[in-house]
Amino acid sequence: MAYATWLCVVKSDRLSVFFEQPLLVWLKKNLSSTATYDAWSCGWSLVFGSIVRLVESYNSAIATPLVAGNGTTARPRQGVRWVPLAAGFYKLNSDGSRCTNIGYASCGGVIRNDMGGWIICYIRFIGAPHVLVEVDNIVVAKMLSDRHIVSEGNSLEYGWFLGFYHSPCVIREVLRNDMIIGTVAARTHKGYIKSCQPLELGENCDLFAVCLCWLWVLLFCLRFLVLGACFSSLSLSLLIQRFYFFFIKSGLVCMMLENRSMAGRILLLLLSVNVISFIANAVPETCPADLGEKCGEDGEWEGEFFPGVPKIKYEGPSSKNPLAYKWYNAEEVILGKKMKDWLRFSVAFWHTFRGTGADPFGAPTKYWPWEDGTNSIAMAKRRMRANFEFLNKLGVDRWCFHDRDIAPDGKTLQETNSNLDEVVALAKELQGDKIRPLWGTAQLFLHPRYMHGAATSSELGVYAFAAAQVKKAMEVTHYLGGENYVFWGGREGYQTLLNTDMERELDHLARFLEAAVAYKKKIGFNGTLLIEPKPQEPTKHQYDWDAATTLNFLRKYGLLGEFKLNIECNHATLSGHSCHHDLETARINGLLGNIDANTGDPQVGWDTDQFMTDIGEATMVMLSVIKNGGLAPGGFNFDAKLRRESTDVEDLFIAHISGMDTLARGLRNAAKLIEDGSLTELVRKRYSSFDTELGGQIEAGKADFEMLEKKVMEWGEPKVASAKQELAEMIFQSAL
Repeated sequence: MAYATWLCVVKSDRLSVFFEQPLLVWLKKNLSSTATYDAWSCGWSLVFGSIVRLVESYNSAIATPLVAGNGTTARPRQGVRWVPLAAGFYKLNSDGSRCTNIGYASCGGVIRNDMGGWIICYIRFIGAPHVLVEVDNIVVAKMLSDRHIVSEGNSLEYGWFLGFYHSPCVIREVLRNDMIIGTVAARTHKGYIKSCQPLELGENCDLFAVCLCWLWVLLFCLRFLVLGACFSSLSLSLLIQRFYFFFIKSGLVCMMLENRSMAGRILLLLLSVNVISFIANAVPETCPADLGEKCGEDGEWEGEFFPGVPKIKYEGPSSKNPLAYKWYNAEEVILGKKMKDWLRFSVAFWHTFRGTGADPFGAPTKYWPWEDGTNSIAMAKRRMRANFEFLNKLGVDRWCFHDRDIAPDGKTLQETNSNLDEVVALAKELQGDKIRPLWGTAQLFLHPRYMHGAATSSELGVYAFAAAQVKKAMEVTHYLGGENYVFWGGREGYQTLLNTDMERELDHLARFLEAAVAYKKKIGFNGTLLIEPKPQEPTKHQYDWDAATTLNFLRKYGLLGEFKLNIECNHATLSGHSCHHDLETARINGLLGNIDANTGDPQVGWDTDQFMTDIGEATMVMLSVIKNGGLAPGGFNFDAKLRRESTDVEDLFIAHISGMDTLARGLRNAAKLIEDGSLTELVRKRYSSFDTELGGQIEAGKADFEMLEKKVMEWGEPKVASAKQELAEMIFQSAL
């Protein structure tokens, strides 16, 4: 059959080419091309089925013994085999999937005859799905078969029934056309089936089922109101499974729905199961118990999120306690200012509480005890409470956030803003008078709408949406007492210039930033607007490549007085500079406003966002900060994340303690260098020739070429002194 399928799908003039190539080679070359196959509506469904059939035949023909650890031959691996059905029936095995971030869904299935023989395999793209995407399998299966269908699979068993509520028109049509004749409750792990007799529906039985299902949904809604916010989608899923497994396996699905008496008995069962399930869920299942804590009656987490971690204190360089500061002593005065005022540390909400450890090659590795697997409002509030406990124990009074990290997206902008307002209200309450955001920002890079950029998107609607999102994020930052607002244009750039009008995109970006300045002033937000340069990733080229590029952009569009720069060290190294270089570029142009404290790996060519632990790098960073007179109202934000392999809760504290101690030690070293004066004197001597009368005239712009030519004629060949680089490095290293 597989051979015949390929003959039908592959164009006749391409058959010889197709059959001469290995299947996998042909698929790789032609899977997304129409050069070989006929583009008819069901073509690729049949191709897919044919491939799966070939794989199944191959696996069935080979039985490889498995060797156990003791050297004996273990039981051969066997596939699940289903008991044949009654003559005249087809069986449908189906499944479905849904991509949660974009909302698209698909379904697929296999149809076999009463002897278990393969009939056809199909797949189907559904688009915006029903709640249970597998309901669509029923319609597809009927189109491919002219016999009665027996459905299999737990999800489809309750899927078609729940479909009365979610998609009554589709399901009633299915039932009216007698597409579903019965169900099969499968116990795959034991390898047998419990078969039901065909279910024959009367003229109005589907109407009864619709009414019953609506009543059950109403009861569930009442349960939800009682249980409150801690009753999440996970609890709903478990509730449905408990009900349907009991309902189906009790055999009631196989009974005749011939009269109201039977409907009454079903309703009684519904009510009974609801009561039992209500009792079972009295303690919400989404409240984790990993740390021995529990959720309260209002659904909130009770007790500490970090019960094994004390408030972090300064113990000095000799301490061996990993949960103590060795170099950061917040109240200690360095060069006339307290360490906490020089450093102004901040915790990044996204890396600390939304980081999962996932990377392009691997799934998430971090599962914090307070997480319930959802992105609900209740979960957002719980994360916020964990955030402020973390800040208090760490002794840090600033935090940074993206709008979409602290509150989930809604179906509309209005709903999204409402979600954000609800979480921000809690944050306002928790931060009190001492804690505030170092800065806030809008996440304009994750959602698919921003695939072409935000302010530089080729779509006007996206530009407008980004403006609305920044407007709200700026309002929220202002409401929380934020000291700065950041623009990071992760997708403000291009992948190729062949389809890009770069001049127009840069003009649009400038207009966007001008509008942000105007709105900042309108709402009375006195914080500093910051731009965070980055050369690339995720785009091939980002318009704010480095500090110098961004400086030129601001100068061209007359925005120099409105913005400063947020320099991220790892971004500087990606652009081919050191962090010290970009800091100095920003500082000498009066644009150094904030530092994202992290570092990259010199052997890795992407933005790894590691905590800074290099004492030499930290010392050079602090030399720039001291020369700048500090960073206020900016500070040091730890835009850094745990390594993928670091999965303990205490690792969050250890990483931040290490980063804070590194910068504190850098501050001490920089102060030592400045107080010693040797390095400063070396630099002064190197440029001492300009400390003369003529040097002053040159620096004042009063020396022309004719004057300088006369001096050269008078002096002859100039003497060039040593730069003393090795001595400078020796002095620097002696301070570490």
